[in-house]
Amino acid sequence: MDFFESSEDKSSILYWLRQYQLFNSFSPDELQEIAYRTKKKEVLPGDYIFHEGDYSQEIFFLLSGSIKILKNDMHYQPHLIRELRSGEIFGEMAFIDNSPRSTTVQAVTPCELLVINSQGLQANEAFKNKIIAEIAKINITRLRQTNEQYVKSLQRELEHVQVKNEFSKFFIVLIFIFGIVNIFGTIADYEVVDITSTLFNWTYVLLLLLPIIYLIWKLKYPLFWFGVTTKNLSKSFLHGVLYSALIGVLIFFFKEIYDHLYQPVNSAYVTLSGRQFHSPLIFSYFVHAYIQEFITRGVTQTSLQRVFDDRAGYKAVFMTSVMFGMFHLYVGIPAGFFTFIGSLVFGLIYNQTKNLLGVTIVHFFLGIYLMHLRIV
Repeated sequence: MDFFESSEDKSSILYWLRQYQLFNSFSPDELQEIAYRTKKKEVLPGDYIFHEGDYSQEIFFLLSGSIKILKNDMHYQPHLIRELRSGEIFGEMAFIDNSPRSTTVQAVTPCELLVINSQGLQANEAFKNKIIAEIAKINITRLRQTNEQYVKSLQRELEHVQVKNEFSKFFIVLIFIFGIVNIFGTIADYEVVDITSTLFNWTYVLLLLLPIIYLIWKLKYPLFWFGVTTKNLSKSFLHGVLYSALIGVLIFFFKEIYDHLYQPVNSAYVTLSGRQFHSPLIFSYFVHAYIQEFITRGVTQTSLQRVFDDRAGYKAVFMTSVMFGMFHLYVGIPAGFFTFIGSLVFGLIYNQTKNLLGVTIVHFFLGIYLMHLRIV
């Protein structure tokens, strides 16, 4: 790798050496001697300072910037071990025993380095041995800290695996509940029950909700895991209002086009299942929408996200949409398709805040818009 020599003089190097704990026990004369044998280098982002397996005997002092330490696996694929920032030391093991580099080091940002080569200290073994002794002290402290971090990391990983396993079981039971209730919906359809009625919709959603609530209570899961929370509440509310307004404008726009091309939709007032849509029904529908979003976004989407380690959440949004699209096929293929599309939109909205309020507002107003147009 090409280094770029700095124009800084030895007094600047001496100043920087004094900033490192490693040289606290060195006399001014000893520091002057080390500074004389030290070089200051600059590296650019992306430059490799050394590669795993290289033979070199320098120790590096990171004055500014950040670097990452990489380790190759058995397939020679690099994996990030840790990042170092200004004030850190690296490359000390090869400096001590002249062994091959055990890791690869790459600059993340522009970096300034001090470099001491052990060969430059061969003439004065006392200096080298003293540096090695101080390095050993620092490495003992670093090893202790690393062990503590490693234990904490293992604990976090164990907790993560436990939660993931619990949610896997939870999701299996969830699928079973959905299947049973979906069979109920199919049978009701065959028995000539009005599956669009308010009574049926409430019965259907409560048959889903009650066993899910019992399961959450039994497993002692906190409700905030499922979007029932005050966190991001105002942001979620704002998203709900803005997206509802946007969807309303789009529906109005396409309705105007449709009315211009085809027979206009004639709706004198808002209706719900043939009734005038007054305040109690509005409140009832909002609660119904919230329960639906709790089941679909809060419970199902969250469960899928945890089971599949989906950090971004987009896979969970898609899988949830496919599931609920399929569950609505008993109503008809168009119902399944539009449920899938709507679920994608709702899932993405919920994914932004992980709060159910915003997506419930959008769900509620979309339903009002469509009922006003007598589409549902």
